[in-house]
Amino acid sequence: MRRLAALLALLPLAAAAAPADYRCEDGRVLKLTSTPFTAHVEWDGQRHTVQRVREGREAVYVNGREKTRLELRGPRLEWRTPEGTTLCRLVPRSIAPENVYVPPAASAASR
Repeated sequence: MRRLAALLALLPLAAAAAPADYRCEDGRVLKLTSTPFTAHVEWDGQRHTVQRVREGREAVYVNGREKTRLELRGPRLEWRTPEGTTLCRLVPRSIAPENVYVPPAASAASR
């Protein structure tokens, strides 16, 4: 019984995905956190929440009020807003900016 209780306590954590960064064709970064039912998008300093809908094999999320649509196809993402459509590609966590080592600037020439 304890094992079942422990497993049930972990379910909400398993359903939430870690944030992912997508580099878009215009150089901007879209941040996405998704669950099986909703996705939270950070784009241009704004946060959008979209709901998953059934549509083919792709993961499709929409927000009818904001007229936004998010489609995930493997490592590719398409973000549609009333302003236009942006295509993005997943940035693997191993090369995300916060995970890349940048050596300190070289000091003055050694004497």
